[in-house]
Amino acid sequence: MTNLERYATALVSAGASALDVIDRLKADHVPRREWRRIDKDMIPLLKLISQRPPDPRVTHRQKLSTLAAASECLPHNEDRLVLINGDWAWFVGTDERHSVWGLEWDAPGYEIKAGSPIPPESGAYSVLAVHFSAPHHVRPCELVVPCPWSVKQINEGAVAWLGPDPTSERHRGVRPIEPWDTFHRFRTVLHEGGGVVWQPLTPETLDIGGPTP
Repeated sequence: MTNLERYATALVSAGASALDVIDRLKADHVPRREWRRIDKDMIPLLKLISQRPPDPRVTHRQKLSTLAAASECLPHNEDRLVLINGDWAWFVGTDERHSVWGLEWDAPGYEIKAGSPIPPESGAYSVLAVHFSAPHHVRPCELVVPCPWSVKQINEGAVAWLGPDPTSERHRGVRPIEPWDTFHRFRTVLHEGGGVVWQPLTPETLDIGGPTP
């Protein structure tokens, strides 16, 4: 079971609707190209879990504790940025740059050819993605067309993953987001520039009710 599946399972076990969880995973955490797999693999599992009768011995506080543990599938503050493509940013839980790679990462025109980071078979570090908006930033592929850079070149410092948009009135106050920036800095700089990292799934957004005893 993947980290995302563990998180979704914990949400449903805590009282969220299976279809609501799937919709929110698609909106906030899963690239469109993987939606069919999510529907095929996760909907039957989550529906089965949601049909189990609730355990009266489990308190609301215990449910929240389960969710907190399951949220390990979301980026940590020190996870490192290694790829931005479209409105998705990928982070890895390591700063050992030589160990991180993806399909076609050495090919120019990364926005068309590059795949997401390949998780290590050893499970030595996590590979996680977040959905975001950055109205006053531009991506490398928007600076020069056709894009001359590969993921490898960008991660070696050829250009920022997100730079100030020169056509925006706010570009003078916008800081760039660089390769290997931490998730904490990514989120901070994005918010400073008027952008948003979509909120993670929480008990509040999924209407998991009940007072905390």
